[in-house]
Amino acid sequence: MKKSLLTLLLLGVLSACSQSDDTQKPTSPSSSATKVAAPSVNSSTEKSAEQPAVQSDKANSDDAGILNYKEKLDIAKIGLALQEAGFAEAANNGKEAEWNQRLASAKSNEDVQSVLREQLAIYRKGAEYLASKQMDSTQGKAVHEKLLGSIQGAQAVLEKMTTIDLASPEGVVQANELMPKVKQHMQDLAQGMQMWVEMMKNNGFSPSEADEAKLREKLKELEEKIR
Repeated sequence: MKKSLLTLLLLGVLSACSQSDDTQKPTSPSSSATKVAAPSVNSSTEKSAEQPAVQSDKANSDDAGILNYKEKLDIAKIGLALQEAGFAEAANNGKEAEWNQRLASAKSNEDVQSVLREQLAIYRKGAEYLASKQMDSTQGKAVHEKLLGSIQGAQAVLEKMTTIDLASPEGVVQANELMPKVKQHMQDLAQGMQMWVEMMKNNGFSPSEADEAKLREKLKELEEKIR
């Protein structure tokens, strides 16, 4: 079993995205929707003929504005959930590197379990806070479902890991049997992250070049570990 896989890379990838989520408060639908002014014409006949088309254009514009507002709101909700769970804070405090170091130098089951318990606490918070957020847009619901599923899956794996004696041959076999699930949750997480970044870009919340480069680096590291 590769001990470094136990980190699942969730912390690093999620922190990369949560730090790139430099979102502002969404403006209201009425202010974001494009206003279509009725043309000034002299003929009352021309006015009545063009009015339905103008109303239709305005309705379409208002609908687009509401959809855009809902997606921006969902982006902010997801970012808030990740921040509340403490992913970015843990990453900034060097927890990912510390965990990997402790796992690499672990000499007993308790050495490994102490790391797993710390990780599990964060993933439980992540699942709890994400589950508490209700999405309003179709895209937001898709991203939310993918992220929540991967985090809950990782939580389940870690909970199982904490019941295994990883210092015993039987425990190592059990842990290795969980690796396919670990890889699947990592793949789902990467997909969710990419979906979320695309959603941000489509709504004018493009991450900085540095943050996007950091995310690409983490996703590349993720892909290499699940091969």
